[in-house]
Amino acid sequence: MTCPVLVDFHGGPEGQATPGFSPGDQLYLKLSPSSYVDRVKGPLLIIQGASDPRVPAGEAIQVFDALTARGVPAELLIFADEGHGAQKRENVVQTIGRQLEFFQKTLKPAAPPPTPTPR
Repeated sequence: MTCPVLVDFHGGPEGQATPGFSPGDQLYLKLSPSSYVDRVKGPLLIIQGASDPRVPAGEAIQVFDALTARGVPAELLIFADEGHGAQKRENVVQTIGRQLEFFQKTLKPAAPPPTPTPR
């Protein structure tokens, strides 16, 4: 699946030459994580600044929507007052906290089955 914002900007799905676009644009499309969202098996935590000048927040939302539509566990945290990466202390603290929660939830091994008690 290719995300619509990327298609709107570049004109076509990965690997297809698009008239009017340079080879560099095609390379960007090939290298974009949005072109490979269908390969994500999950889980994924997406942290995004709403005013990021490099990665539009809409792309993060589309990746999140594409994953959740496929049943892939995903979480999305958007900071309205941040750009590319959290800079404000309270947002950095929240980012670290969410990452730790996410890691505990997704990386912590399942509890072993209870040991049967002898009779």
